[in-house]
Amino acid sequence: MSWYPIELNLEGRRAVVVGGGQVAARKVAGLLAAGAVVRVVSPRCCPDLAERQGIEWVRQPYVADALEDADLVFACTDDRMLNARVAIDARRVGALCNNADDPGASGFLVPAVLRHGDFTVAVGTGGVGPKLAANIRGRLASLLGPEFGILVGELRKARAQVRERVADMRLRRQIMEKLCGDDSVKLLATQGPKAWRAWMTRLVEQQPEEIERWEPADNGGDASE
Repeated sequence: MSWYPIELNLEGRRAVVVGGGQVAARKVAGLLAAGAVVRVVSPRCCPDLAERQGIEWVRQPYVADALEDADLVFACTDDRMLNARVAIDARRVGALCNNADDPGASGFLVPAVLRHGDFTVAVGTGGVGPKLAANIRGRLASLLGPEFGILVGELRKARAQVRERVADMRLRRQIMEKLCGDDSVKLLATQGPKAWRAWMTRLVEQQPEEIERWEPADNGGDASE
């Protein structure tokens, strides 16, 4: 079976986590960061989860009614039979379920993720080798630093400026390709956001026909900004 990778907008969507251990705590942390409305179903929770703010904690053994209005379900208890039952109940209510014990019975998998702000790289193995995925994520972390997260934030603002000031669709595409290229990343990493913004503004305002030759100048920007 081949899995389809996807990024989900979970803002305001209901996610139900069945289980109260460290695995559940990690799932909850990621869901809250994505803006999900989280319900935890477990009689007891580990300290990291019990002290977590912003969740609905149903302090009782699991029953199928706990999945009411769920969009996503995570079955992560230490009881394999219970996790299997949660996955079956999730399908009945039309929710996708991640079964921590049985990837093959899951409606979706959670990859190993490298994240810098809105810049994310996900590594998956179809549930076969999660340790391998984590290993690869660690290798990528040494290659893809926090400057990529900063760049994504800058690109969000730059895109609006390009749309406003550049009428030619071909030039728009060329400018955005340049802003996403290796020179752009290098400039941001070595000279900082201030120098990057100045280069980006000149690029947009001058709109050179030979954009691929438009190199960022070493203008002494503040790399500490």
